[in-house]
Formats: sequence, C-alpha cells, structure tokens
Amino acid sequence: MAQRINNQDHIDATRCECPDCTFDRTELDCNHPNICASVANDLLNKLEAVWDPRCFNDTERNNTAPDENQNTKDGNQDSNEITWTDNPPPRSIEDALRIMPTNQLLPDQILLEEANQHQMEDNMEIEIDASTPPREIYIAGACTRPGTEEAKAGSRVILGSNTGKIKISARVPGPQTPLSAELFALKTALDISNKYEPIRIWTRSSQLIRIITQDFKGWEDKGWVEVPHKNLIKTIITHLRNRKATSLFHFVKRKDKTYEQTEAGLLAREGRDKPQTDQEGASLQKPYHPNGAKLQAVTQASVYRHLIETRNQTESQTSKDNIEIIKRDIKEVHNSTPTTALIWHSLKRNKDTLRKHKDFIYKAIKGTHYIGKKWIHSNNEEMRARAQCRTCNEIESLDHILCHCRAPGQARVWNTAKNIWEAKYGPWNKPKLGEILGITSISFQDEKGQKDPSKTQLYHILITECTHLIWRLRCERVIQHEDNPQKWHTENGINRLLKSRLNHRLKMDCILTNTRKFDAKAIREGIVRETWEGLLEDEENLPDHWPTTPGVLVGSRFFE
Repeated sequence: MAQRINNQDHIDATRCECPDCTFDRTELDCNHPNICASVANDLLNKLEAVWDPRCFNDTERNNTAPDENQNTKDGNQDSNEITWTDNPPPRSIEDALRIMPTNQLLPDQILLEEANQHQMEDNMEIEIDASTPPREIYIAGACTRPGTEEAKAGSRVILGSNTGKIKISARVPGPQTPLSAELFALKTALDISNKYEPIRIWTRSSQLIRIITQDFKGWEDKGWVEVPHKNLIKTIITHLRNRKATSLFHFVKRKDKTYEQTEAGLLAREGRDKPQTDQEGASLQKPYHPNGAKLQAVTQASVYRHLIETRNQTESQTSKDNIEIIKRDIKEVHNSTPTTALIWHSLKRNKDTLRKHKDFIYKAIKGTHYIGKKWIHSNNEEMRARAQCRTCNEIESLDHILCHCRAPGQARVWNTAKNIWEAKYGPWNKPKLGEILGITSISFQDEKGQKDPSKTQLYHILITECTHLIWRLRCERVIQHEDNPQKWHTENGINRLLKSRLNHRLKMDCILTNTRKFDAKAIREGIVRETWEGLLEDEENLPDHWPTTPGVLVGSRFFE
C-alpha cells in the first residue's frame, strides 16, 4: 500500500484515479485510500532499514545471500577443506518470524544475560592477525556394538601447540553411537581451543563435516525436528558462533591418513573404556538461540511432528514391561541388547516387514489387544470367561497364544518354519515372545562381522508371517467359530495357508527386482536370490535369472 505513493499516477487526493486507489474504493469500499497509503508509509518510515520490507525485493535478497558453495576466499584452497559459515541473518520481517511451543520459551532473565554477554564480546576490540597459521586439531571417535545397550563410545582430541601436543580422551555422555563419538570429540576440541585463534580440525568423518557445515542450517530453520544428537550439535554450533577466528574442517581420506589421525583413532578406544558419568546427556542440555522454527520454512507436517516431539509423553507400564521382555529375550538368544530407541525406530523403518505385521507388533507392545486379563475386570460372567483359553484352561496372554497354546495352529506353524530355516541355515530355536515383538531389531552378521541382509530378511519374513498367521487362526477359532472343536483348522489347511503367504512374499520380492518399474526403490536381484535359494520348488531346473521368471514357488516338501 505504501509503495503506491511512488507511483506517478498517484496523487494525494480523495478522488485519486490511480489503479490501486480505484480498486480500494470500488472493491474494498475504502473512502479515503490516499490517507491509508500515507499512514502505511509513515509507519514503515519508523522502522530501521534492516526491517523495512521496501528495502528488499526478491532480486536484492538473492544477490545479498551468501553463496553456500563458496567456502573460502582463496580459490586455490584444498577441495577437502571447508570453512565454517553460519546461517545468514534474517533480512526481512518474514525471515525473523519463528514459532515455538510454550514449553520452549526461555525466561526473560536468560535472554537478558545472553544479550549482555554478546554485547560485551562485541565491545571487545581484539585484533586477529590474518597471517596467523591455524592451530591443527585432530579428532576421532570410536564405538563398539552400536545400537545395543552394551555400546560404548569414546572420543579423542589431539591439539598441537608450540610446547607439545595436548591429548584428551573421554567417554561420550548420552546415547552411545559412532556419530555421537565424533560430535563429542569436536565439542571437546572447541572447548579447549582459543576462540581468537584460527583452527583447522582434521577428521575422517564426512558425515560430521556435512552436519556441522550444511545440515544444521535446515534443521535450525525447521526447529530441530527428529534430529538425532540435537543437543550435542546445538552446543557445537553455539561454540562455533562464539568464535572470532576462522574455523576450518579438513576431511582426511583413508589413503591420506596422517600419523596424528591414526594416533587419535587408536587413543579414542581408551576413552570408550572409561566409566560413563552422564548416561542421559543432561550436561548437553543448554540454552540455544535461535529457538523454535522459522515460519517460512515449516509445513503443517513438520509443525505437527514438532508438537508431538516436545510434548510430555508418558509410556504405559505395559509398554515398558514388554520392552524389557524384548531386551531380555533378544539378549539371551543373540547376545546383544537393543536400545529402546532402536526397537521403535526399526519397527517404523524396517523394509522386510509388512505394514499389517508392524501394526500387530505395535499393538502387542502397547498391550491393546483385548485378550486375557483385560476381560477379568468385567462385571459380566460371560465376559470374564473369555480371559481363559478353553483348550488349555490358562490365562490367554499373547505369550500363551503365540508360543504355548495346544490348540491347532502355533505348533504346526513353528514346526514348518523350523524345517525351512534348518534347510538353509542349520539349527533353529523356537522364538520367544520378546524375539517376536522385537523381530525388526534383530539382524544377523556374516563371517566378516557385516550385516547379512539375506539371512536377516528370511528370518524377518518367517517370524512375522508365522506370528500373524497364528494370531489369525486364533481369532477365527475363538471369535468366528466360538471355539467349536469340530470347526478347528486341520494341519493340511494350516500348511496351505502358510504356503500361500510365503509364496506371496516370494512373488512380491521377485516383482520388486524390476528396476525399470521401481527405479532406485527396486530390490537387488542378488539379495532375492540369496534369500530364497535352497528353498524353491524344482530349483535345479530353474533358469539362472529365476527372480524375473513367473511361477517360482517355495518348495512343497516343507509343508508335508
């Protein structure tokens, strides 16, 4: 509205005939559009230039925005080296608007102290010699058994100086992962470095460099939604922003590894063997600015995730108990204890498990299936009787249904699964309830210690398909047929159902190898071959590229 004053057709009169004033009178019923324009112009004149929207148009913003690809003033700098640059400051009112839940608002006293601290630092006039060579800092992290509760992560920092090397090793607080080890090493290096002295940080982690130099900008704009180790990353960014000298990051390739980098990697193992004093990572939870999410960067989905993440969630006792059962049973059989975060994350992201199977497992962990003890508190005698398994005269818990019930179903299904597994991989242990509910967090490793995708996929398919079939057979027997023994499923009928399910999974795997149709989402033909080889019908007569051949079936010998 204020810009129309600069229009040559506009005059400061009630009957101005410029297009904008004419539109306001005819469409908006404004009797004095010239006065409105003058008032708007007066209000904008009271703003500083940096907040005046008239001073910036899209072209100017694009021209004044820093080039993220220009990491250094020297065009001859090593391509493996990146200069850290901060998120650009807001250049308009729209850029400055941020939203945040009320529980993330900082007290006025903290904001005032931060403002005074920044003002004091800005008033300090310390000249930095541009010719000063950067201090060399070598960082490394080490982690054993990541993704399990037995994981141990340690960090090592080697800081070069004129009087010798300063070496620091420490155990990582909070979650123990390879990334947290690298991040904590960087935080330690920034803690002990002089912020008025240029530094060059050497690391073998390209992921660390990408996070600190690029990814954090988008995460900050979107409110750090679902970002792992966000408190540690925020602490590092705060350190880098407070530095007055240049911060360089140098990526060390495996073939270019220096003696100091090798030493840092070896000594990081000392840090992981130290006792952990901060298991929850409380020492990393510090005030961070800017808080919340940039209004221009968020979407409805990201705002919803932000609200869900910041609310106080209380986990039910049933869910806690089932998580402990999962950890106990997996630890007993596979000699590793998955973390709670891994259990939920793998259940959400696992690609070998169908959605209906994930839904069943999720409800089982949360204890929402109406079985067993849920019927005991009913005032109706008939309802209370449903708590008992009529075949076994025991409380019908999920553990009883899936692993112990003598009614036709679970024993036959698990016996068939045993025959299939032993034909390819040897000894089979009947899964316990914890293994079934935590199936997506279980993985097998090959002789080199790497994940074996084909063996893991077959195990996931067998456990989830068998579990869901046992549950379906129980529901049909108890609900649909009212536990009438004359309508129980026969062993042949159970075998046919399981065979049909496994053939369907085999068919889907073969279809998903079509790279022309599914492009990057297609499954590699080699994985499908390794998963199902040795289990197929008339396998010796199948063509070499049988995944692309229709009519391939699981061997009938397993269902006899």
